[in-house]
Amino acid sequence: MSAILYLAQPLDPAGERHTLHLVEALAAAGAATVLAWGGIRLPALAGVELAPLPPAGGLMAGGHWILDPDGQPVDHAWKKRRAAASLAIAARVRPALLLLDGAAFGSGAFRFELKPLLEIAARRQPRPLIAVWSPGGTPLPVPEGQRAPDRVVGEAEPAAAAATLRTLLGETGG
Repeated sequence: MSAILYLAQPLDPAGERHTLHLVEALAAAGAATVLAWGGIRLPALAGVELAPLPPAGGLMAGGHWILDPDGQPVDHAWKKRRAAASLAIAARVRPALLLLDGAAFGSGAFRFELKPLLEIAARRQPRPLIAVWSPGGTPLPVPEGQRAPDRVVGEAEPAAAAATLRTLLGETGG
């Protein structure tokens, strides 16, 4: 089975738990899963390749400013390192399915990272399926200038979301 790359940025403890349960469910089902992780704590997950990103501690009120692990706004150099790390991971993994974290995708705060990643993914051959996981099916705004995903996966339960993602991966021939 082809690889799934999940670019995850936990913004709260509940989102972190859901993300970790989802990647564990994917790995348990036999999907080659790589977790590009922007969280502060590095999780230990059986069967999942962990690819750390420069960590973010959360978002400032209003959701447009990213905070570092010390609670300070990130600077331009941090954004450059973060975008470069995401692009390098995607180039190495060459996923059949690129899965994005719904909270980070919809906030627009991570546009500096997601816009180039999505543009390059759209030009790659074979092109990966691009999906966003938004537990509960919450409609996501597509930030201005950013590509829309091919699919929004809305199952709130990680096991159900994993089943949908495996089905999507099968439909792409991955």
